[in-house]
Amino acid sequence: DRLFEAMGSGAAPWPAPAADPYPSDDADPLRVFAFLAAADAPRTGALLLGRLALTDDAWAFETSTAALRLRQEALLPKLLAGLRKLAPGAGADYDVGAWPHPELRALVLEWANDPKATEDERTWVLGALARQLGAPRRWGAENERLPLEGTFLDEAAAEAALRRGDLAAFERLRTEDASDPEPRWVATARAAVAGNAAAKADLWSAMRTGRYRWMHNGVIARWLTLGYDPSTLPHWAMDLDSNCCRASDGMAPEVFQRLHGTLDIADWYRIGIGRPASELLRDWMGLYVGRFVWSPVAERYVPEPE
Repeated sequence: DRLFEAMGSGAAPWPAPAADPYPSDDADPLRVFAFLAAADAPRTGALLLGRLALTDDAWAFETSTAALRLRQEALLPKLLAGLRKLAPGAGADYDVGAWPHPELRALVLEWANDPKATEDERTWVLGALARQLGAPRRWGAENERLPLEGTFLDEAAAEAALRRGDLAAFERLRTEDASDPEPRWVATARAAVAGNAAAKADLWSAMRTGRYRWMHNGVIARWLTLGYDPSTLPHWAMDLDSNCCRASDGMAPEVFQRLHGTLDIADWYRIGIGRPASELLRDWMGLYVGRFVWSPVAERYVPEPE
């Protein structure tokens, strides 16, 4: 109740001290909204509706993004009113791809057709459109900005498929450059997360033995954790104590920082000189009594409300 009350005004209820050398990600507004939504989604929707009406919301971006991810119909009119004031590129920044609502799709199509949009802005908007249609995130958290990543048999036809809402046709037009065939580990990873037991065993064997070429370049956390299987986390935690080839190729930031909200693991030496990173990680996660649950608002795991 106190947190809902504190979040009711446009001010940030706990500005981080400017002199704090180790700012905590726990004050990330999206994590706060995610925690409240997990505790009481209808009340969180009402809170966001009030904040969307403010003209001085210190967290305007986070408020709108949380509202888009919460997908409550009552929030749509005010969301659309605010988004229509934005340029196409800025609008895509607001994660409009998170909500496949017909009116939001129509707005994204308007942005895609805006003659004033730059090439980068148009690409970002098409990425939001691809995500609305259910396109998977291919290259990490920012995939929605790169919908045309890779090679296409016909780029114009691929874009046209996105515009008419035909994701299957869009994916069928994606192809690999014949001079650079798909690595075996990528095919194995796709099969593993699709449920192929033999592929899962092969992929996890490669992870356990540190096959560098299987782990380097194009790290996709969902694949390397076998579909976010929590039983894989102890292995990746222990790898934090290894050399950079095993630990730093994306798994630390992708699995622990982005998905669980830990501090910057590469900087932990400043607050625990001499202690293994895996121990610091266990201490940090041990502060959250209970279990982590997936939040569609924060798009990461958050501690489950008591």
